[in-house]
Amino acid sequence: MSKVHIACYDDNHIVPRMMQWLVDGLGWSIGAHLVVDGQTVNYYAPYTMWGRFGGISGDSMAWFTHKEISNHAKMEIWNSAKKAITMPLVTAGIYQSELNATMITPGIDQSHFKPTRKKPPGKGIIGLAGQPQPRKGLDVAMALSGIEAVNEVRAIGGDWLAAIDSQFIIYDDIPAFYAGLDLFVCTSLVEGIPAPPLEALACGVPVLIPSGVGMLDALPHEAGIYRYTAGDADEMAAQIELILDGAKHDRKTLRDYVAPYTKQAWIESHEQAFEKLLHA
Repeated sequence: MSKVHIACYDDNHIVPRMMQWLVDGLGWSIGAHLVVDGQTVNYYAPYTMWGRFGGISGDSMAWFTHKEISNHAKMEIWNSAKKAITMPLVTAGIYQSELNATMITPGIDQSHFKPTRKKPPGKGIIGLAGQPQPRKGLDVAMALSGIEAVNEVRAIGGDWLAAIDSQFIIYDDIPAFYAGLDLFVCTSLVEGIPAPPLEALACGVPVLIPSGVGMLDALPHEAGIYRYTAGDADEMAAQIELILDGAKHDRKTLRDYVAPYTKQAWIESHEQAFEKLLHA
């Protein structure tokens, strides 16, 4: 075995973008198929690709992004894949023990997401991002528009319900979206790839994140990173009121909190995992 093939669909979302970094950095191949040649490790990215492609003989890797207990179909894939995959990979420590998994470091393009010199005019502007679905906490998101201190809710990535205006913007324009916010809020109940909070911090924007949903728990407990109990709309609202009322945080410092989460760290952690697999 001397190479890795990434089994992944290019749906123009974050996973194939992150996987392309591995192709560019490590020379791995990628495509919506498996490679069966006795020399290639197939990397299911993410683990749900196991459900699309099925298993084959030989060593394999899979990124177990997040566990959706309420989704029966995904839980079947999770349970079958974890029994068959040679090297499970995780970015959230809450799954490491269950899967006997190897930790990899999530990454964002820090040359793309960086602070602007000055926030555009406007006060009480909060943002949401991502593909809206039940695990993203849509009921909690609905409460945002009713918070007195919130003057505007801006959402990108999909339809965040009728109460919240939303739009789709291209990747190149996302930093400008973050730059216009006073606070970025994550409403997720389960979070697999928490890129938006990391991106917002890299842009110097404070974040309000739920506790106990995945990799976000690894972020430091510092000014500018605020927390609430996942799914608790009242606690979220109270936190937003306090933050927008004048909580102190230094926008220049916020980027330092996500300094470890780079494209290079993502690439190197995969390279180390592959080497570990080869010498197991």
